[in-house]
Amino acid sequence: MRLSIIRLFESRGAVRAKLILLAILATLIGVHAEPAGAGDTIERPAGVKVAQAEPQEPQGIFQGIGIVTAIGPRTGVLTIHHEDIKGLMPGMIMTFRVSPPALSAGLRPGDKIEFSLDARNYTITSVRLIARTK
Repeated sequence: MRLSIIRLFESRGAVRAKLILLAILATLIGVHAEPAGAGDTIERPAGVKVAQAEPQEPQGIFQGIGIVTAIGPRTGVLTIHHEDIKGLMPGMIMTFRVSPPALSAGLRPGDKIEFSLDARNYTITSVRLIARTK
């Protein structure tokens, strides 16, 4: 067994062999490790509070500004190259549903718009034309 492992490390597939060996070792260690449970305690100095980080889904209505790059002809879906939406996401090109779809009526690719976005379902709920494309 020892010789075959040495040969694996000396061969061209040494990296692959090392990864396989590490995966086997990690599996073996994981099988014998005891999971952290409710009985585990950590001593902390008196008065020290520990914050628990819990992922929070953004909620509420956020305002965005961007350039319309495409419009779904039947659905009114808007693809917008938007600036940072403060508190929600960085600037990017993204496709949004629009409710009601009639909010997209009259918009053209290249139009600069201000929009309200419901963070629960990433749906645009209002649109205001800032500048018309030429």
